[in-house]
Amino acid sequence: MAGAATADDKGTASEKIVALLAVVVFAVIGWGFLALFRGFTIPCTKKKVKALCTTVQIPPLVGMIIMGCIARNFLGEFMEFYPNNWAHHIRTVCLSVILLRGGLELDFRGKGITVVLLTLCPQICEAIGVAAVSRLIFGLPWALCFANGFTLAAVSPAVLVPSMMHLHTEKYGVKKGIPTTLIAASSFDDIIAITIFGVCKTIAFREAPGAVAEEDDSIGKEVGINIGQIFAGLAVGLSVGWCMRIFNKCHKPGEKNKCLMWVKFIVCLFMAFLVPIVCEITKFYEAKFVCIIFFGYMCFMGWGEDKPEHYLAVFWGFCQ
Repeated sequence: MAGAATADDKGTASEKIVALLAVVVFAVIGWGFLALFRGFTIPCTKKKVKALCTTVQIPPLVGMIIMGCIARNFLGEFMEFYPNNWAHHIRTVCLSVILLRGGLELDFRGKGITVVLLTLCPQICEAIGVAAVSRLIFGLPWALCFANGFTLAAVSPAVLVPSMMHLHTEKYGVKKGIPTTLIAASSFDDIIAITIFGVCKTIAFREAPGAVAEEDDSIGKEVGINIGQIFAGLAVGLSVGWCMRIFNKCHKPGEKNKCLMWVKFIVCLFMAFLVPIVCEITKFYEAKFVCIIFFGYMCFMGWGEDKPEHYLAVFWGFCQ
């Protein structure tokens, strides 16, 4: 869907809806084409469609991106009215859902230093490399070079998290905790990339001709605000997630309660929608993803394996 984005929103509501539906249809075609090659499970039925090709596995998201690019360049009469603002909020909620799923799988026990190294080392090395190449080829200011570097260095949770969950389900690397470690590292990788990108963008605006940034903006202030927002999101996520332990009193340990699982699913989904909206309204932009990740983590710590992962996986299938 990103391939169909435009700079400005224009047109009537009906024209925007038609443009959005056109992109969704193209995305479904792209997903379906690659899903046939790797095989998939039909949501709600648990029926498996056999893979046409088992040698090479390509994430269906790649097909969506390709079809989005095709829609943007060959459906100009529709894409002229593509609702970029609506799409931004939709993408934010979808990212919130996938990070919530990642949070429900987090397990830091005995993996602290590994998660830190996997989060920082690849990202920083890649960001520095991209920044150097951007400076060499385009001659950009260093602030924009590093903003570009951390944009490209961020991993895609939409690709990595479902893949790691599939490995976790199939019991690959579970004894060594490989899937959960990679999920944790990728989640924090995105948070760090978004935060540093915001700082680099502020520096670039301050150094730009015409001083686009406000006069009272400063690097120290921007860093302080970002750190404060991250800790605020951490506190809210841990607190609300800890309160979810109340569901443990509604059934006996080990007892399967389908109705209660649906309630957990609805609560988790409500949080995935609510947190980004509240953070956008309050302008705590850096807090939303930290909050949702640690909300999921605290839910996992309280519920254990009695979590609505399957329901969220089905919902994510429709989100894709």
